[in-house]
Amino acid sequence: MAAAEGKAVYWLGKDTLRVSAALFTENRRRLCVALKAKDTLQPKSVVLLQGGEQKQRYCTDTDEIFRQESFFHWTFGVTEADCYGALDVDSGRSILFVPKLPESYATWMGKIHPPEHFKEKYAVDEVHYTCDVSETVFLSKHCYVLEEVGKAAMFEVTTSQITRITSAEMICLKYSWRY
Repeated sequence: MAAAEGKAVYWLGKDTLRVSAALFTENRRRLCVALKAKDTLQPKSVVLLQGGEQKQRYCTDTDEIFRQESFFHWTFGVTEADCYGALDVDSGRSILFVPKLPESYATWMGKIHPPEHFKEKYAVDEVHYTCDVSETVFLSKHCYVLEEVGKAAMFEVTTSQITRITSAEMICLKYSWRY
């Protein structure tokens, strides 16, 4: 994403289209509406999604090509690896969690951006570090996490108030909004 004329946009650079971050804001709104329509939704619910993880090739310092997790990208439009996102279903507030990088990271990879940078870049309501997920998300909330059908949960949390949304349910929620 890039900030163009003071507005957040998803943009992969030269010769690619710029997509307003309003699209991802609208996707989050539609997800909240669809979840509120479900009779089984618990009050004070939060959806927690894990973004794609950056992986290294064969225990070396060479990264594999990173691809963002599709549902996370649809909901938040984030291009960076190792992030999480939370969505308060009642209020629609969005929270992005980014890795807290050590200062040494800047030596090899460049500038380390503060949370405010990501808040503006992705047009979310709050940004915290990933180490703060449990303190931020689970305060008197019922948490829904996405899991792939037939696989382990994408995000393992230490709370008894977790309901899993399967990827098949998420796909149904996504595609039902097209009509």
